[in-house]
Amino acid sequence: MSSCSVRNTTMKTILLTLLSASTALAAVTLNTTSYMKLPSCESGSEDMFLDSAVKAVFDPASRLLYVTGSTCLHVVSIENPSRLVLVYTKFFNKANDGKIVDIALCGNKLALLLESTFQYTEGHFYDCTRFNFNTDPPVDCTDAITVGESPKSMAFTPDCSKLVVANEGRAGTLNGRRTDPDGSITVVTMNSDPSYSRKLSFTHFNNNYLSYIEKGVRNPFSDDVTTTFSQDIEPEAVAISDDGQWAYITLPENNAMAIINLVTEAWDDIYPLGTKAWGGSRLFDGSDIDGGPFLNSYDVRGMYQPTGAVFVTTGISSYVVTANTGAPKVYTTAEQGVDFTDAISAANAMANNLIDQTEISGSLALDLSSDYRLGRLLISNRDGRSETINTLIKTVHLFGGRDIGFFNTATKTFSFTTNDDLEKKAQERYPAVFNGDCSNASVSPAAEMDSRSIKLGPEPNVVVAGTFNRVPLIAAATRNGLIYLYSMAFDSPFYESVYRYGDPNESWDQNQDGLISDMGYINENVLAGGRPHLFVVSKGTGSISLKEIRSE
Repeated sequence: MSSCSVRNTTMKTILLTLLSASTALAAVTLNTTSYMKLPSCESGSEDMFLDSAVKAVFDPASRLLYVTGSTCLHVVSIENPSRLVLVYTKFFNKANDGKIVDIALCGNKLALLLESTFQYTEGHFYDCTRFNFNTDPPVDCTDAITVGESPKSMAFTPDCSKLVVANEGRAGTLNGRRTDPDGSITVVTMNSDPSYSRKLSFTHFNNNYLSYIEKGVRNPFSDDVTTTFSQDIEPEAVAISDDGQWAYITLPENNAMAIINLVTEAWDDIYPLGTKAWGGSRLFDGSDIDGGPFLNSYDVRGMYQPTGAVFVTTGISSYVVTANTGAPKVYTTAEQGVDFTDAISAANAMANNLIDQTEISGSLALDLSSDYRLGRLLISNRDGRSETINTLIKTVHLFGGRDIGFFNTATKTFSFTTNDDLEKKAQERYPAVFNGDCSNASVSPAAEMDSRSIKLGPEPNVVVAGTFNRVPLIAAATRNGLIYLYSMAFDSPFYESVYRYGDPNESWDQNQDGLISDMGYINENVLAGGRPHLFVVSKGTGSISLKEIRSE
């Protein structure tokens, strides 16, 4: 066979492979198969905003879903995907048990992460047994392992040998005095007896904090009170590499990603995430009174500020996929012992002469002053300031990327984001709930349409990953119940669909997914019918739901 024939045959094979993958992933969508509201841990009520359902993990061996409420653990059978059954509830009320903030499952290891009753002191996690109806109690959580102050989230390594806990170290008042612990990470070796833990504090970076600020890592609270760099770092989510060697931790307020070497249990570094240029063909809605959806082009920048994160490998590259939510920092005297915010409305910034109008266009100046354009939008009062003597804002920065980011683990930067997809696709498919909130049980989602445009827009906050037809699939959820699907057949994200459950014209206390706080992927051939599913946990509506993943 000639080299030309070989080349042609190879090209045909590649094209057929691409066509097959494209066809297999055409219009990957969701369909809700079951829905359940869970009772409040405290009152037993199914009313909204009681933290009846916050986080969850799925056990494929038993087809049980473990769902955390504020102070209890619900065990739900999903043996039948069309019928959810609550089989057991365990309450956590020991002397130092605060709110449950996360749950993780790996093999036979079930971990529940709790704050302390004082919130701002060291928390702990319980090493629990999986549910067994024939034991007393059916779920036994006897061993409490101490972690850092204000724990936020955790994740196991794939081999279950280590548990990585992000300790937010939130500022607050304790016994009438202001406290602000350092942010930290606790790495727990689970296979030792007893479990061994190592605390990695962000104080490691204090001596060189100026170099990190110069690189673009934010330190928004530093100007107002005496506080260290590490106290202003509040880690949020943990993603673990497939080989278990690296932990990636999102730092939303700092607009950065921290990385830990889990082999040596030592810091790698903190990496700034940069900013996003809006304008041109990149559009967003910046007003809640413009009769939206109304997307427009503005010459401003956005800080990514990711919260949720998940590790994804395409076979070509590895990514930490992030929900670029946004994170303004707001302190009050009552809660944190000091009044502070790094946010201001654009119109107020203009009225108080905080923006250098010689550095922006005349059209942008008009937009920033108009409530129907950007005037009511929250912008940063810390970022984009001139280094000259006037220190005025010369570049306007929004909070959050309003997108999903794909942080390349090789380059330590975003290789891709979904740009303005979230708002454009919501405008196309679900305009009635565009950039909406979930804040009032008695009103409908449609009644709250556009209300978040001046804050964080679509506000993605949860991302999970699985595979569909052997291709990586990303699901990302937003505040008002929208779930976006992206496939990664060719090492870059491809939009598949957006889905929402519930009638937008019925009140939130009807069957809706409101304030989605967690999701998880269930592989094919695990549940009856053989199809893969997503489980969805909604903190606002106190509900869980199952959604079948399918192609159309």
